Amino acid sequence: MSSPQDRRQYPRFSSGRLGFVSIGGDTHQAQMRDLAEGGICFEVGFPLDPGLQTLIELSPGRRDVQEPVRLPIRVVWCTAAGTGYQVGGKFEALEPPLQERLAFILADLAGDTPRSYRRPLTRVAPDDPDPHDE
Repeated sequence: MSSPQDRRQYPRFSSGRLGFVSIGGDTHQAQMRDLAEGGICFEVGFPLDPGLQTLIELSPGRRDVQEPVRLPIRVVWCTAAGTGYQVGGKFEALEPPLQERLAFILADLAGDTPRSYRRPLTRVAPDDPDPHDE
């Protein structure tokens, strides 16, 4: 019989980044444990019911992209862990812009930058030479 890790559809990346989870209009701190294209594992100070649909806010992690990303999740499981609770969430209906932001965060955790997030060099003034021509 295969283990849950063997059945995972996407690679997971460990992280200790802080995030925030929105529950009923309130925002609570969450400690990310791992992240994948399909979902997230994080810790919070209270239990979340499986089936709950909510938002998790994550920092992109790079200094050149400051705005956090809010991703819709559905809680799949929740278990007591230490003094809090560990929660597994599945990303729900991510639109292409959110998929790209998630890909950026995953690439940052993997130590890479997806091609779509490499900023092109821009000219400072219209008469400056094109840096791509060099």
